[in-house]
Amino acid sequence: MILFLCKNNAKCHANPPSFPRIYPNRRDADQFSNAFLKVMTREEEIQKVHAGGTHVVILGAGASYASTLRNPEKNGKVLPLMRNIVDVVGLQDIVNGLPEDIKIFKEDFEKLHSKLSRTKRFSREIDEIEKRIHKYFSQLQLPDEPTVYDYLILSLRHSKDVIATFNWDPFLYQAYVRNQDFVKSPGILSLHGTVALGYNPVDGTSGPVGWISKRTLTAFEPIH
Repeated sequence: MILFLCKNNAKCHANPPSFPRIYPNRRDADQFSNAFLKVMTREEEIQKVHAGGTHVVILGAGASYASTLRNPEKNGKVLPLMRNIVDVVGLQDIVNGLPEDIKIFKEDFEKLHSKLSRTKRFSREIDEIEKRIHKYFSQLQLPDEPTVYDYLILSLRHSKDVIATFNWDPFLYQAYVRNQDFVKSPGILSLHGTVALGYNPVDGTSGPVGWISKRTLTAFEPIH
Protein backbone atom coordinates (compact mmCIF):
# COMPACT_ATOMS: atom_id res chain seq x y z
CA MET A 1 0.00 0.00 0.00
CA ILE A 2 1.33 3.46 -0.91
CA LEU A 3 1.46 5.98 1.93
CA PHE A 4 1.41 9.75 1.69
CA LEU A 5 3.05 12.11 4.14
CA CYS A 6 0.21 14.27 5.40
CA LYS A 7 -0.03 17.15 7.83
CA ASN A 8 2.07 16.86 11.01
CA ASN A 9 4.06 14.00 9.42
CA ALA A 10 1.17 11.58 9.95
CA LYS A 11 0.85 8.69 7.51
CA CYS A 12 -2.33 8.36 5.49
CA HIS A 13 -3.43 5.91 2.85
CA ALA A 14 -3.46 6.36 -0.90
CA ASN A 15 -6.06 8.86 -2.16
CA PRO A 16 -6.16 10.74 1.18
CA PRO A 17 -9.02 13.13 1.92
CA SER A 18 -6.64 16.08 2.13
CA PHE A 19 -3.33 16.90 0.47
CA PRO A 20 -0.20 18.74 1.58
CA ARG A 21 -0.62 22.52 1.29
CA ILE A 22 2.22 22.94 -1.22
CA TYR A 23 -0.36 22.43 -4.01
CA PRO A 24 -2.35 25.57 -4.87
CA ASN A 25 -5.48 23.71 -5.90
CA ARG A 26 -7.14 20.30 -6.01
CA ARG A 27 -6.39 19.79 -9.72
CA ASP A 28 -2.63 20.01 -9.19
CA ALA A 29 -2.88 17.68 -6.24
CA ASP A 30 -4.86 15.17 -8.33
CA GLN A 31 -2.25 15.26 -11.09
CA PHE A 32 0.48 14.53 -8.56
CA SER A 33 -1.56 11.73 -7.03
CA ASN A 34 -2.25 10.05 -10.39
CA ALA A 35 1.41 10.16 -11.36
CA PHE A 36 2.52 8.81 -8.00
CA LEU A 37 0.01 5.97 -8.10
CA LYS A 38 1.13 4.72 -11.52
CA VAL A 39 0.28 1.04 -11.97
CA MET A 40 3.35 -1.15 -11.56
CA THR A 41 3.87 -4.70 -12.77
CA ARG A 42 4.53 -7.48 -10.29
CA GLU A 43 8.17 -7.61 -11.36
CA GLU A 44 8.57 -3.86 -10.81
CA GLU A 45 7.05 -4.12 -7.33
CA ILE A 46 9.53 -6.89 -6.46
CA GLN A 47 12.60 -5.15 -7.83
CA LYS A 48 11.85 -1.57 -6.81
CA VAL A 49 11.64 -0.29 -3.27
CA HIS A 50 10.50 3.29 -2.66
CA ALA A 51 13.36 5.41 -1.33
CA GLY A 52 15.74 2.48 -1.82
CA GLY A 53 14.72 0.86 1.46
CA THR A 54 14.98 -2.71 2.70
CA HIS A 55 12.23 -4.86 4.17
CA VAL A 56 13.21 -6.00 7.67
CA VAL A 57 10.95 -8.57 9.33
CA ILE A 58 11.50 -9.07 13.09
CA LEU A 59 10.20 -12.28 14.64
CA GLY A 60 9.54 -13.09 18.28
CA ALA A 61 8.29 -16.20 20.05
CA GLY A 62 4.72 -15.56 18.95
CA ALA A 63 5.69 -16.22 15.32
CA SER A 64 6.69 -19.83 15.93
CA TYR A 65 3.68 -20.43 18.15
CA ALA A 66 1.34 -18.93 15.56
CA SER A 67 2.90 -21.02 12.80
CA THR A 68 1.62 -24.17 14.51
CA LEU A 69 -1.98 -23.06 15.06
CA ARG A 70 -3.20 -24.06 11.61
CA ASN A 71 -0.64 -26.80 10.90
CA PRO A 72 0.73 -28.30 14.14
CA GLU A 73 4.36 -29.24 14.63
CA LYS A 74 5.10 -32.42 12.68
CA ASN A 75 5.36 -34.68 15.74
CA GLY A 76 2.58 -33.01 17.70
CA LYS A 77 4.93 -31.15 20.04
CA VAL A 78 3.73 -27.96 21.71
CA LEU A 79 5.66 -24.76 21.04
CA PRO A 80 6.63 -23.41 24.47
CA LEU A 81 6.34 -19.76 25.46
CA MET A 82 8.04 -18.01 28.36
CA ARG A 83 4.97 -18.49 30.55
CA ASN A 84 4.70 -22.27 30.09
CA ILE A 85 8.14 -23.52 29.09
CA VAL A 86 8.72 -25.11 32.50
CA ASP A 87 5.68 -27.37 32.09
CA VAL A 88 5.99 -27.99 28.33
CA VAL A 89 9.67 -28.93 28.34
CA GLY A 90 9.51 -30.79 31.66
CA LEU A 91 11.50 -28.68 34.10
CA GLN A 92 9.13 -29.03 37.06
CA ASP A 93 11.44 -31.26 39.09
CA ILE A 94 14.24 -28.72 38.88
CA VAL A 95 12.13 -25.61 39.47
CA ASN A 96 10.23 -27.16 42.39
CA GLY A 97 13.54 -27.66 44.19
CA LEU A 98 14.54 -24.01 43.96
CA PRO A 99 14.14 -21.42 46.76
CA GLU A 100 10.70 -19.81 46.96
CA ASP A 101 11.97 -16.37 45.91
CA ILE A 102 13.08 -17.88 42.59
CA LYS A 103 10.39 -20.50 42.14
CA ILE A 104 7.71 -17.79 42.08
CA PHE A 105 8.96 -16.83 38.60
CA LYS A 106 7.95 -20.17 37.13
CA GLU A 107 5.69 -18.41 34.60
CA ASP A 108 8.31 -15.79 33.74
CA PHE A 109 11.17 -17.95 32.54
CA GLU A 110 13.46 -15.11 31.49
CA LYS A 111 13.38 -13.67 34.99
CA LEU A 112 13.76 -17.11 36.57
CA HIS A 113 16.83 -17.88 34.45
CA SER A 114 18.25 -14.44 35.19
CA LYS A 115 17.89 -15.01 38.93
CA LEU A 116 19.66 -18.37 38.68
CA SER A 117 22.48 -16.94 36.59
CA ARG A 118 23.43 -14.33 39.19
CA THR A 119 25.22 -16.88 41.36
CA LYS A 120 27.37 -19.98 40.81
CA ARG A 121 25.27 -21.73 43.43
CA PHE A 122 22.81 -22.92 40.78
CA SER A 123 25.30 -23.74 37.99
CA ARG A 124 24.27 -27.41 38.00
CA GLU A 125 20.57 -26.54 37.73
CA ILE A 126 21.23 -24.05 34.92
CA ASP A 127 23.26 -26.60 32.99
CA GLU A 128 20.50 -29.22 33.24
CA ILE A 129 17.77 -26.71 32.32
CA GLU A 130 19.66 -25.60 29.20
CA LYS A 131 20.35 -29.19 28.13
CA ARG A 132 16.68 -30.14 28.37
CA ILE A 133 15.53 -27.03 26.51
CA HIS A 134 18.10 -27.60 23.78
CA LYS A 135 17.02 -31.23 23.39
CA TYR A 136 13.34 -30.30 23.19
CA PHE A 137 13.84 -27.53 20.63
CA SER A 138 16.18 -29.69 18.56
CA GLN A 139 13.39 -32.21 18.05
CA LEU A 140 10.93 -29.67 16.64
CA GLN A 141 10.05 -30.03 12.96
CA LEU A 142 7.97 -28.00 10.56
CA PRO A 143 4.85 -29.76 9.26
CA ASP A 144 4.82 -30.85 5.62
CA GLU A 145 2.30 -28.10 4.83
CA PRO A 146 3.52 -24.52 4.15
CA THR A 147 3.86 -22.26 7.19
CA VAL A 148 4.39 -18.54 7.76
CA TYR A 149 8.13 -19.22 7.66
CA ASP A 150 7.92 -20.71 4.16
CA TYR A 151 5.90 -17.72 2.98
CA LEU A 152 8.47 -15.30 4.41
CA ILE A 153 11.35 -17.05 2.67
CA LEU A 154 9.43 -17.14 -0.62
CA SER A 155 8.12 -13.59 -0.55
CA LEU A 156 11.21 -11.60 0.47
CA ARG A 157 14.09 -10.75 -1.82
CA HIS A 158 17.62 -12.09 -1.88
CA SER A 159 20.37 -9.57 -0.97
CA LYS A 160 17.81 -6.82 -0.26
CA ASP A 161 15.54 -8.00 2.56
CA VAL A 162 16.30 -9.39 6.02
CA ILE A 163 14.54 -11.63 8.54
CA ALA A 164 15.76 -11.08 12.09
CA THR A 165 14.57 -13.58 14.67
CA PHE A 166 14.90 -13.82 18.44
CA ASN A 167 13.66 -17.41 18.34
CA TRP A 168 15.83 -20.36 19.30
CA ASP A 169 13.73 -22.98 17.51
CA PRO A 170 14.83 -24.41 14.12
CA PHE A 171 11.73 -23.45 12.11
CA LEU A 172 13.19 -20.54 10.13
CA TYR A 173 16.30 -22.51 9.24
CA GLN A 174 14.22 -25.52 8.19
CA ALA A 175 12.07 -23.30 5.97
CA TYR A 176 15.23 -21.85 4.42
CA VAL A 177 16.60 -25.33 3.65
CA ARG A 178 13.45 -26.76 2.10
CA ASN A 179 12.85 -23.73 -0.11
CA GLN A 180 16.40 -23.19 -1.37
CA ASP A 181 15.65 -25.02 -4.63
CA PHE A 182 12.92 -22.48 -5.43
CA VAL A 183 14.33 -19.10 -4.40
CA LYS A 184 17.46 -17.43 -3.14
CA SER A 185 16.82 -16.67 0.50
CA PRO A 186 16.68 -13.19 2.03
CA GLY A 187 19.22 -12.42 4.72
CA ILE A 188 18.65 -14.26 8.01
CA LEU A 189 19.83 -13.05 11.42
CA SER A 190 19.45 -15.36 14.43
CA LEU A 191 19.88 -12.76 17.15
CA HIS A 192 19.94 -15.27 20.02
CA GLY A 193 21.31 -18.18 18.01
CA THR A 194 19.36 -21.27 17.01
CA VAL A 195 19.48 -24.95 17.90
CA ALA A 196 19.78 -25.72 14.17
CA LEU A 197 23.25 -24.22 13.90
CA GLY A 198 26.40 -25.01 15.85
CA TYR A 199 29.99 -23.80 15.93
CA ASN A 200 33.33 -25.34 15.04
CA PRO A 201 35.71 -25.15 18.02
CA VAL A 202 38.73 -25.31 15.72
CA ASP A 203 38.17 -22.23 13.57
CA GLY A 204 35.05 -20.63 15.10
CA THR A 205 32.88 -21.02 12.00
CA SER A 206 29.20 -22.01 12.14
CA GLY A 207 27.17 -24.63 10.33
CA PRO A 208 24.37 -27.18 10.76
CA VAL A 209 24.70 -29.05 14.05
CA GLY A 210 26.34 -32.46 13.52
CA TRP A 211 27.67 -31.70 10.05
CA ILE A 212 31.41 -32.00 9.40
CA SER A 213 33.43 -28.96 8.37
CA LYS A 214 35.22 -29.55 5.06
CA ARG A 215 37.99 -27.24 6.22
CA THR A 216 38.74 -28.74 9.64
CA LEU A 217 37.08 -32.18 9.33
CA THR A 218 35.47 -31.65 12.75
CA ALA A 219 31.79 -31.46 13.63
CA PHE A 220 29.75 -28.33 14.32
CA GLU A 221 28.84 -28.56 18.01
CA PRO A 222 25.57 -27.42 19.60
CA ILE A 223 25.61 -24.08 21.41
CA HIS A 224 23.93 -24.32 24.83
